[in-house]
Amino acid sequence: MRLHIVFPQFVLRLAVNSVTELRDRRPVPACFASASHPRSLLRMVLQKSCGLCGDSAAGVPCCNCNEVHYCSKDHQERHWDCHKDQCHPYKEECDPERGRYLVASRDLTPGELLFSESPVALGPLGSCRLLCLGCHEFIQGDEFVRCPGCWWPLCSSGCASSKFHVDECPKLAQDTKHIGQPPCQEDTVRYDIILSLRCLLLKFNAPDKWSRVQDMASHAQRRVDGKDSSHITTVRYITEVLGDEFDEDDAHHVHDAIVSNCFEWRSPSGVRLRGVYPLLARMNHACLPNVTLFSDKEGTMYVRSAFNIKCGEPLAITYVGTSVPFWDRQRYTRDVHYFKCDCVRCEDPTELGLHYSSPKCEKCRDQFMEPNTWLGDTKWECPLCGSQEEEAVIRYQADEWLAWFETKDTFLKSTRFAIKSVMEKVKAAFHSQHYVWEKAALVAVRALKEDKSVEGITLMRDLWRRLLKLYDVLEPGMTRRRGVTLYELGISEANLASAEMKAGKLTSYFYKRHLSEALEHLEEASAILAQEPPTSNERRWHTRAVDTVAMVRLDLAKEEGAGEAVAPAHAQERNVKAP
Repeated sequence: MRLHIVFPQFVLRLAVNSVTELRDRRPVPACFASASHPRSLLRMVLQKSCGLCGDSAAGVPCCNCNEVHYCSKDHQERHWDCHKDQCHPYKEECDPERGRYLVASRDLTPGELLFSESPVALGPLGSCRLLCLGCHEFIQGDEFVRCPGCWWPLCSSGCASSKFHVDECPKLAQDTKHIGQPPCQEDTVRYDIILSLRCLLLKFNAPDKWSRVQDMASHAQRRVDGKDSSHITTVRYITEVLGDEFDEDDAHHVHDAIVSNCFEWRSPSGVRLRGVYPLLARMNHACLPNVTLFSDKEGTMYVRSAFNIKCGEPLAITYVGTSVPFWDRQRYTRDVHYFKCDCVRCEDPTELGLHYSSPKCEKCRDQFMEPNTWLGDTKWECPLCGSQEEEAVIRYQADEWLAWFETKDTFLKSTRFAIKSVMEKVKAAFHSQHYVWEKAALVAVRALKEDKSVEGITLMRDLWRRLLKLYDVLEPGMTRRRGVTLYELGISEANLASAEMKAGKLTSYFYKRHLSEALEHLEEASAILAQEPPTSNERRWHTRAVDTVAMVRLDLAKEEGAGEAVAPAHAQERNVKAP
């Protein structure tokens, strides 16, 4: 009988490095110098050698990264100054198919901060309306200031010397024929060059940041081979118009790295911007992500675990969003990132039991079609009767419903009776957790905000309950969407309890019971939304949740006769409106 021993990858890598050191007769690292057998590195690793002295009896692990061990607490503390910069609850792995990616280096619990990262460069979206390059605010009106150096639009002359614009201005000024400068107040793709230019300037102004950009994954050659007009136009403009000091290969790499790996965030005024985050870009994609992102007003990204993650599991974000139908997610990952998504959600024809994209079979009662892809062509097929439908037809039907919601004011000017009727029609046409139903429900709850009747509040509560059930699957754990949904559900439950109590429909016992249920949802919402950075736009959700929790506790205390409590002055109104 043979015994097969499987060593972790980092053990094997260290073993190989040890052999290489012996072959080259290089000096042994200082941290292993006092070990009893300094060149027996594999043995030391297997016995969890001390990160400071190399002692093989190292039983004290670093509780944050779980990668380094120590023989005593004293050695752990003495080694901290050397170790802290490499101490993270994640590590990098690599394989031929997925490239480099991050995995958990220890078991993670929900809400843990994995890391934060500031952008090495930030700028406008690839297509946007007139935007000041100095302060990144939208420019109002047709009469606007232009930079005296490069003739790009600004919101004021003072923004010409902004830290964001001062380095790029001389380069943009090379366009003396004003080919790239936006001429008027309308959406334009000319802003696509700005972030690429700012990244290229790092080569001269910030070499350390430039090396991180160079290390990012890129599919530039595929875009060239595929004759991507946007990519080719941007690269040609930078290299042929703005100056020959920009290497063409660098320009290709940078633009594709931005398209493939940049992240959007909103400024304090709500303007959508793009940032380049080399470490964050190492995370792989999944349509059921296990980490969640938050950003502050400066664009710093905070990465937290959404739910329990086992040691060694890949850390995944979503490149495309969770509330996107199957065909759009597949198309986006294929066309932009050049891979077919085979995550657990996409591989399940029912999308985790939600039938989020599935149409109903017209021949079978309460049966839903499932995707069947062959040679790149996807048809939707009923698993019961075998009838098929083209994906293009299914998309067209769903788009018709969405257009009806948007163009006919189906919800915004309707009574609760009409809204309920529309929701019943949607449910009859699609699964109760289909993305068309989700979009309809989100519009419906906004339309019901001003309805203070028991029936209106009941309908709103029921919709929020079903939305929470949906998001418990799509975005489980400590995610912003669940937090906001729990907050809205808690408010509607508390409002309904008060309305029914005033109408004489509840006894004191059931009133307190309903308030307790609302309080439970609001407290969970507050815990989730507390993850928002203090300077983020979304922090207001946490403030509102905290105030509403205090208000509901006050009502419970009064009902139970537990004495007076004081709610925050700005939380006296029960009907708290969503931001």
